[in-house]
Amino acid sequence: MKVIFGLFLVFILLPSVSAIQTDTISITLPPDSRECFDILLPDNMGVSLPGRYEYNIMVYPDPEESWLDLTEITIRTDENEAVLVPVCFSSIGQPIGNCSEPFELSIKAIGPEAVPEKNITGRACVGINKDVDTGKDPATQTTGMDVFDMALEKDVLYTKPGEKIDYTVLLQSQAGVTVDLEVVSEGKSIINKTAEFGEESFSTATFSLKAAQGGEYRFIVTGKVRGCAKELCTKSVSGKLMVSEKPIKETGFSISLFPSSIDIKGTNPVDFRATTENNMGDEKTFLISLDLPEGLRSDFYQENVTVPSDEKETVIFTVTPEMGSQQFSLSVNATLDGTTKVATSYLSTDEMLTDTQNMAEHAGTEEAQSVVDDYVRRYIGSDYNETLDDYGETVGTLGEMIPEDEEPINDDDNGGITDDEEQPDGMPVWVYGIIVAVAVAAGLLFLKFKGNKQGLDEDFKLK
Repeated sequence: MKVIFGLFLVFILLPSVSAIQTDTISITLPPDSRECFDILLPDNMGVSLPGRYEYNIMVYPDPEESWLDLTEITIRTDENEAVLVPVCFSSIGQPIGNCSEPFELSIKAIGPEAVPEKNITGRACVGINKDVDTGKDPATQTTGMDVFDMALEKDVLYTKPGEKIDYTVLLQSQAGVTVDLEVVSEGKSIINKTAEFGEESFSTATFSLKAAQGGEYRFIVTGKVRGCAKELCTKSVSGKLMVSEKPIKETGFSISLFPSSIDIKGTNPVDFRATTENNMGDEKTFLISLDLPEGLRSDFYQENVTVPSDEKETVIFTVTPEMGSQQFSLSVNATLDGTTKVATSYLSTDEMLTDTQNMAEHAGTEEAQSVVDDYVRRYIGSDYNETLDDYGETVGTLGEMIPEDEEPINDDDNGGITDDEEQPDGMPVWVYGIIVAVAVAAGLLFLKFKGNKQGLDEDFKLK
């Protein structure tokens, strides 16, 4: 496995510690520190195709504004070689409460076949407690929590014109909450669905897409916790549908880990799912291993997993934190014939406490600390799902105590959609963005596609 540092190549056989699995990442890091995540290629593109590809990675804005150590790099690899590109935030010289400008990291592939561009957005802020949030809009939220997680089992799929193909959304929550989901196509609401979590913390939702004509179809799935104040409990994931007369067959293998980022109350155990996909033409046996940091324990260490060709196998294991008010990262590795691929997840304990404490530290007043102390007492005596409204109100109160010229952005209006309805048929149509407003009671799926508007069909159901 290649590991690439900065703008030059270093060939070292080392495992990654934080291979990102999400399109958005917001990090809170202590003052004068560094926090890194890794781009894993070709896996981070969401698809692994045969042949050698050139990947151009660009980051906007420049390092002084984004706090990242990367601006542009080009690498070359194929489906049989895993290449890691570390991307690091630095908070050196930044006071508590400061945040970087939101960044956008784009990955463009040039090779034998068309590969959809990959975009990752994020932001860093400085606080006394480390934290990682995913699936949130970094341009408008610096405070949030991972009360549930949501991911597409496969975010890029290939099909023929007129043929339906199924996408699966994975959902997990330890809080016993209800997550509202909605499908919107061309600005029209198609259907609303609900995922409820009680004794079972894991659920799936499936939907089918088809298009009458070839092209690249993009979509975003967004979910929101019902009854959660403001927009702190919203997540989104993006996907792509590639339609052509001769769909491309994937090659190689991949490993994913779900949930990718989740918060729990106290030290309750959490189930994780490590899924290995084999597209190598025949049955393969992979060594699946787990890397845990200090403070986490698990019933799983490693095992050999045999996966038939063109199929997936999932290992379910339990992780238990040994302390509250902490943030951990854990990784699973899939190794075959000397090639190792890695996926990383983030686990937070009592994230609502660390969020509010970070805000009180930013406010820097005894009044703010008193608000947090009162909230902590209520939090300890309540069930997790009973604390969501209280958390939202406490965050709002603390936000008013932060000086206006330093107040972190936490606006409920997260933008809207753009749909160029004036364009004639046959021209690109872009429907994008995440609509998140207080009046919106559900998450949205926005189809964003290139090609003719006609021939789209969507089915959506929960399992």
